[in-house]
Amino acid sequence: MSPSRKSAARTGPGQQTAKRILETTARLLANREPDTVSLDRISAEVGVAKTSILWHFGSKKDLFLAVVDHVFDDFLKSFVAHHPDVSDVGLEARQFLRAYALFLEEKPQINTVLMTLLFDRKLGPDVRAHIAEMYRMFRRTVTDNYTIDGQPFPETVAAAIVAFVDGVFLQWYIDPEAIDVEAVFDAFLDVVRLGRSEP
Repeated sequence: MSPSRKSAARTGPGQQTAKRILETTARLLANREPDTVSLDRISAEVGVAKTSILWHFGSKKDLFLAVVDHVFDDFLKSFVAHHPDVSDVGLEARQFLRAYALFLEEKPQINTVLMTLLFDRKLGPDVRAHIAEMYRMFRRTVTDNYTIDGQPFPETVAAAIVAFVDGVFLQWYIDPEAIDVEAVFDAFLDVVRLGRSEP
């Protein structure tokens, strides 16, 4: 997309149309394989011409990449909004994980979109590289915002936290009746707290 097209799309009605296209595509991707989510289907759901979608995003692959950005931005805003201004790492982690549990409850399709795009090899390396960069940013956000004894979380700890969050999401997605996300997070933090208190 050219800079002029981007700036035009971000103003007034264009911005609203682009947002509706992104949100509709994210919802469709949460329930279908990416190769079954056609531009025709998206245009019918949004109520705009297919040429409008292409004008805003350039191609189907670029639209999917924009959805990845949209999904991650949504999550990151939630992360930052719920980040506590406290020095107790246990309280920080508990509040963050509770905020994440609430985020999943309110927008369960968010992680589904990421996982769907990540494991669809037909989309090519661009989408996977985009998601990989998103995960790097998530780890950096953790290391930039959380500390242990006054020192930033190391990259390995950030990776472990992201892996734990993804793992809980997958279990919840497969068996939502059996997995209480907030209770799992609380149990995990209790185990960590007990481990740190041992001599």
